[in-house]
Amino acid sequence: MNRAGKQTKKTWILSSVAIAASLAVTINAAPTPEPTPTPDIDRTFVTGTGATLPEELQQPALADLEKRHPGQKPKAILVQLVDCDSDRCVQSLRNIQKFIVDELQDENVVVLAVAVNSTADQVAKLTASSGITFPVIADKDRKLFSKMASEGVPRTLIADGDGLVVYTNSGYVPGREAEFRATIDALLAGTGIPTGIGDATSEPQPDEDLMARDVRGQQAPEVPVETWINPLPASIEGKYKLIDFWATWCGPCRASLEYSETIHHQFDDKLVTMAISDEPAAVVQEYVTKAKLKQPIGIDTRGRANNFLQIRSIPHAILINPKGIVVWQGHPMELWGEEGKMMREALGGKEFIPVRNRKKATEPSPSPKTPSASPP
Repeated sequence: MNRAGKQTKKTWILSSVAIAASLAVTINAAPTPEPTPTPDIDRTFVTGTGATLPEELQQPALADLEKRHPGQKPKAILVQLVDCDSDRCVQSLRNIQKFIVDELQDENVVVLAVAVNSTADQVAKLTASSGITFPVIADKDRKLFSKMASEGVPRTLIADGDGLVVYTNSGYVPGREAEFRATIDALLAGTGIPTGIGDATSEPQPDEDLMARDVRGQQAPEVPVETWINPLPASIEGKYKLIDFWATWCGPCRASLEYSETIHHQFDDKLVTMAISDEPAAVVQEYVTKAKLKQPIGIDTRGRANNFLQIRSIPHAILINPKGIVVWQGHPMELWGEEGKMMREALGGKEFIPVRNRKKATEPSPSPKTPSASPP
């Protein structure tokens, strides 16, 4: 079922070119909060370079520089968009602190972060525990996030002193600080930005056949879960993991999930299924009780993982092998059909990864031409 037809569904989508090295599930025992309404997004802002940072970002950047170096004008502004609940985002901030703030120590460079979905208390806790010295702006209602029309976090934008964006890149890869440094060095020197880094062509686009970003052959995405309606098994180590993104309002989702309920137990020795919804827990609980579902059902009201995957039609699932690699992706009934024929093949070691993805996985990422810092 296409998500575009549901007015209540979130319209912004999370993106990142870097995918966590292993599946991480965050369990929060507290009651699931009601989701914050998503503001309308003006997607004319940053999809590549050439836009201008909004005043709400330029003002604190200039204020921070004036506080540290009175009378100085910035030549480079780095903005990092993050979520305090994401380990990948927090690691990106730590590395920016180390390789850009601490090592570069240039009074003409301003660094700040925007923490989407985060309160001032969460930001204070993050900066205190992570040793972050640059400003982090709490963006609980996602106003800044929406103005930048970012497709997700973590995301990096680098602008010149006038706020003109010269570099954008979604996601975080250890070592990408070399790209940041190369871009900043070029701004400080007044030379052209090195080619092949941070341009619009680097932004991943949804695969039209999958109706989602194609992550087959890559490390699995982080899948945050606020609470579990049905809990995970005591141990999931060494097993395949099927992550099924669904919703109670979606008829095909319900049909697929109810069918998998009748068949998944045949694969329990090798497989753990997880059905993740971004609806309120009470709504999902009512359906789970009515349908008598026993397999693990999780709630992420922010839809962080399915938005990261740019899923445009549900149900949509990814199958992850014990090494954390996505070996299959698509409509879950493809796996469960014919009494689980394709699932048996996958659990037997077959990988449904397109040739083009295998090539991408083996090719090294291009390095910037003028990095001034070695990757960590």
